[in-house]
Amino acid sequence: MERRIKAGSEKVAQGDCRASLKHWDAALGDEAFPSLPEFGRAAVYQIAASCTGLIGQEDRAYRYALDGTSQSAGTDALWSTRLTFELAGARAAQGVETVEAMAMRNPDALNATPIRRFLQLERQANSDPALQARLLKVLVAESYQPQDVFGSADIFKRKYAVILADAGDQAAAHELARRIETPTELLKISTDPRLRATLPAAFDGRAETERSLAKARAYADAHPESLAAVVRTAQLQRMLGRPEEALATLQAARPDQPRQVAITDEYVNWWWDGVAKSYQILGRYDDAVKALRTGAATDEYGLLNVS
Repeated sequence: MERRIKAGSEKVAQGDCRASLKHWDAALGDEAFPSLPEFGRAAVYQIAASCTGLIGQEDRAYRYALDGTSQSAGTDALWSTRLTFELAGARAAQGVETVEAMAMRNPDALNATPIRRFLQLERQANSDPALQARLLKVLVAESYQPQDVFGSADIFKRKYAVILADAGDQAAAHELARRIETPTELLKISTDPRLRATLPAAFDGRAETERSLAKARAYADAHPESLAAVVRTAQLQRMLGRPEEALATLQAARPDQPRQVAITDEYVNWWWDGVAKSYQILGRYDDAVKALRTGAATDEYGLLNVS
């Protein structure tokens, strides 16, 4: 089996993914394969999935990712590959199963997944209330700690709190709502009679937003490579009724212009979205439409942009 893995690796190193596949299939079918360390098995599945994806055999790539994560804890990349194909195919039920499995077998992979993928999956699942509730139940657990700097799970907490309240479990709904900290979600709670009682009597939405803005600005100053921080800063400025300031913040960090520090994240589409929203508030509708069209042409982590 080691010979087969070595031969497959050599073909990959030569840039010949197609020729490597017979070696990966032979290794996976070898009776000694299950005795490999778990990480080694996951690595073989990951390389096989990556190679088949590169040559356009997406169904086969998905099968490798599914088998690899079903038989082991898998690598973060293998779980990401599995979820990527499910999102691209709008297979919400399989996507929710993947999230549930990640939470059980590889919670680190769950936490490392960009939260925008879960937002996309939640949109795909919301036509099926039971499926949506299953997904949200995983994403509101205290064990779920997204690594995204601005990737709060508060939107999931608010949505699941509403589900709990509508089901008559007001105590659980309020307990969950009290864990919410982001101003966007707190403001939504302030207008929702099912959850409003969870806010302090002296709740000041503007003050909460100003505090969040100060944190976003500080992070943006310390991390000039982070377009996410710029997008978040501009969003909060718009919430505070300062669209001109938001547009200036965004324009100062144009992703299509040379910068002293290279952008390392993939928030370009959200940058265009923020520009469009700022233009819209300012009444510059032609500019807003142009920005939206440009943003729509970008992708989200290699997936179709559906935001």
